[in-house]
Order: sequence, then structure tokens, then C-alpha cells
Amino acid sequence: MKSVRPTPPRSPFTTAFSRTARETGIRILNLFEWKRRRPPTFLLLLICGAVLLCGSLVSCRPKEATHSLTQEELDKYYADLESCKTMALEGTDREGLEELSDSLDAQYEYIQKQQTIAFVRYSCDQTDEEATELHLDATDKLTQAYDAMMLMLREVNASESPIKDVLFVDWTEEELEMLGAYTSEIAQLEKENEELVVEYQALSEGELAEGIIPLYQKLIANNNRIAQIYGYDNYYTYGYDVVYARDYSTDTVQKARDYAIKYLVPTVPAILQEFALGFQRLTQAEQQVVIAFMEESCQDTDKDYVNLYIDSLPEDLQAAMNHLWQYDRAIFADSTGAKEGAFTVNIGEDAICYFGPGYDGTLTLVHEMGHYASTLNLDLNACPMDLAELHSQGNEWLFMNQVREELNPNVYAVIRDYKMYMDMCTILVSFMVDDFEERIYTTDVSGYTREDFDAVAEEVCQAYGGVDFVNNFLTDFQSYWRLVVMESPVYYVSYAMSDVAALNLYTIASQDREKAYEIYGHLLKDLDLELGFQENLKKVGLSGPFDSTVYEAIASMYGG
Repeated sequence: MKSVRPTPPRSPFTTAFSRTARETGIRILNLFEWKRRRPPTFLLLLICGAVLLCGSLVSCRPKEATHSLTQEELDKYYADLESCKTMALEGTDREGLEELSDSLDAQYEYIQKQQTIAFVRYSCDQTDEEATELHLDATDKLTQAYDAMMLMLREVNASESPIKDVLFVDWTEEELEMLGAYTSEIAQLEKENEELVVEYQALSEGELAEGIIPLYQKLIANNNRIAQIYGYDNYYTYGYDVVYARDYSTDTVQKARDYAIKYLVPTVPAILQEFALGFQRLTQAEQQVVIAFMEESCQDTDKDYVNLYIDSLPEDLQAAMNHLWQYDRAIFADSTGAKEGAFTVNIGEDAICYFGPGYDGTLTLVHEMGHYASTLNLDLNACPMDLAELHSQGNEWLFMNQVREELNPNVYAVIRDYKMYMDMCTILVSFMVDDFEERIYTTDVSGYTREDFDAVAEEVCQAYGGVDFVNNFLTDFQSYWRLVVMESPVYYVSYAMSDVAALNLYTIASQDREKAYEIYGHLLKDLDLELGFQENLKKVGLSGPFDSTVYEAIASMYGG
């Protein structure tokens, strides 16, 4: 079967669905999501001495995809599953089994598509009870469809059928081993996880600090149980190996963390100082240009910087970036109950970019355009998450390189410092979240109180410059971890890993833009998806997070 595997999908809802609806939901929220929960931009604004107002949003919706899954369609799916099992076990009709397998793939993909439609509707207004109920119901139906498929495949694989190979074309030995370990308990745990996340999303700001604790404890227990069923000690290691296909171990990642601590922690204050001095030297009109990049909608800037950037690209990359707007595939949600953040998700053969309230800024648009462009060319089912995030963050830094031609050099320098500061926060805070989750998932936290979790967060802060440094220069980490760990377990390190490589792409672009565009084109279209993150970086000529020279180059820019 092509649509169902016991390893996680590499893009949300489009190719192989594996770990049931909840973990595919994680992919929606993360694979193509701008969810870095901006670090303390208020610090920059205080430096600027300006009060910023969000630009008004325009509600722009592509052709509405309607949720239309019927009971008759579900009944046919389950009947065909039973027929497929019978035919496979009888072992005489290879051609018939191939035809039925293809039909089941198409039916399963349709159920996935309907779940995605329900999720997008729910994202547009999470306070809409009807949309919430539809989302949970569609997720439950997808989970059940997945469970039934996996149980059928497990039974067939354990048989001596001479034609069972029809159902397992291109499956790896690891996937077959995981299939043998699969039980319906996994589906039930994933259903519980989805319900926990919806309950978490309903918490008010005042309820979050304490209210997350029992929900998070249950999520941790469920995730660790899933990992254990598949033979792993904990979900943290399982997430690295299986969910996000990382080609480095949980032990190796400490090397990258140490580089960030050594070179980036002392650089952050220097970047802010450069930003402050540069901003103060600008005229009031020039300062407004900077402010527009920092907080306001791209619709409120004097120039259409995004289109100017697209026009600078080679024709094939222009076509990929313009596809989003040419086919009206963007949603700008304007409901007060709309999901914060932005993400790109596939619905059938199409992709849609969702932008929540306040997330229609220039860099956010460019970020999601990079994700969208990658969906047009790559089989993201096999794409490591670190590479998927490089598509988006690399696009941001190529944009930053080009936009300098449209700006006064002094204005550009300040905007570059702003962007550099934000990315230093992204790298450091993402490593901190990963560090926090490693400690949590490898410890028995069943009896932990709010104070215990916060004590772990404080220990992490101590390793990254101390609590005062983190709170003053990066983020309120005690609040931050609560915003990301429920929907994004063991994901955030991909932001850090990809951003380091994206910064190297920016360095190359500063010296040879055409070469950088060529590298980016290869990243979008020509990756060898059988290779991991690090090997693909080497293939296109980029340095990554385990190369100290990238960190050293950033530090040297600011006197380090």
C-alpha cells in the first residue's frame, strides 16, 4: 500500500499516512508552520521608541473545499479492506489484488483529504463549536481508517501468501518490523492525544500556566507508550529516528547546542546594540520602513518587496513562487477565534497557505512561499524535516539578500540586524525547547507539579546564558515552552538546524547571488530524498549545524 506506512508522513495529509491522525496533525502544525512564537519583539520596539499597530487584514479565501465524506464512502472503504485481506490470503489473483490495492490507496487519500479540510475550517475559527466537532469527528474517522488498514496489512504480512508482496512494494525492513509491532492501542492513544490538544487550545491565557500540566503529563505518557510499543525507550528518541527522519542522534545534537551557546549567546547583545545605534541614526521616514518590516502587514509598505524579490529569481523559481498567488491558494483568516501562526498544508493535489491574524507580514509570507514551492516539486514523504524547514528559512534569507537593492544601505543594515536577531532567538530558543523535551521525555514526570516543570525550564535557561539573559534577550521561557510542547513534541530542533544552514546560504548569496539561487533551486527540486539532511547539504555545497564556521561567521559580523 502506498498511502499507509508505519513510519510518519513527510508532508501533512498528502502521501504516506502513518502514525494516525494525531501525528499527521502535528505535521500540519509544524512541517509547514510559522510557529516560532516570536521572541520579545517588544524589546526592539522599546529600542525604536515606537508603538506599532497591526495592519488590517483582508479576508482572502481560495475556492472553498467542502467536507463531504459520507457513510456510504466509509462503508465501501471497510468492505474493500475486507475483500483485500481475503484476496491476499487466498493468494491466487495478483492482478486483482494490485487493482484493489490501488483503489484502497485512492479511498484512503480521500479520507485524509476530508480530514485536512476539516482541520483548515477549524483553524479559521477554533471557537466555532460546529467546526471543532467536525475536526474531531474527521480525525476520528481517519484514525479508524488507519487502524483498520494497519491491522489488515499486519495480518497479511504475517501470512504465507505468495502474492502479499503486492501490498508492500518499496517497504523497508524497518517499516515491516514496525508493522508487526502495531496494535490498536496506538490508534486509541492518538485519539486521546488529539482530544488533549483540543482541550489545551481551549485554555484561556490565565488558565494556561496551571491548566497545561495534567494535559501535558497525559500527552507525555501517551507518546512514550507509543514509542515503547515500537521498541523505543522514549518518545524523544523515537521522534528523532522515526517521526522526523533525522540523520543525527539525540547525543550528537549536543554538539550543535554547544556551538550555539559558545558563539551565539554572547553575540545576541551585540546584535541588539548594532540595531539600536543604527535605528537611532535613521530619519523618521526611514525608521517607518524598518517598523513595517518588523511588525506591520506587507500590504502597508510602500514597495511590493515580495514581488520584487520574485522578479529577481530564475524563471523556474519565479513560477514556483507565483503559483501560490496565481491560483489563489492563500487564506488570510480574520476571525477572532482563528488559529495563531501560519502554515502550509496539502488538500489533495493542491496546497494552501494559511495566515492567522497578525501573521501576514513580509517575512512570514516569504517563509510560507518557500514551503509552498517545495510542495510543487518534491515527494515530501521522504524529506527530512530539517530540509523541509530549510526551504522556508532559506527563502527568507534569499529575500533578505535581494531586498538590500531596494533599500537605503543604512535602512537595510538595521533590517538585517533585526532579522539576524530574530534568527538568533529562533536558533537558541529552539535548542532550548529540544533540551527541555529531552529532559522531560527521559524522566518519569507523572508526579510532577507546575513548579517541577518550571524548575526543569529554569535548568535549561541556566545552560543558555542564565535566566536573566534568556528573559531579557530571548523570551519568557516559562511561558514559551507551554505554547509549543503540546502541539509540537520533539519538533523544534528542526527550526534551529535549518536556520543555521539558511544563514550559510545567505553568506553565499552575499558573495554570489546566482550561485545561491542555483543551490536553492536544487533544494526545491533535485534533492536525493534517500539521503539525510547532512548529506544533502554537502551535495549542494552548504555548511550545516555541526560546522562551527557558520556560528563563527555570525559572531565575527558583530565583533565576536
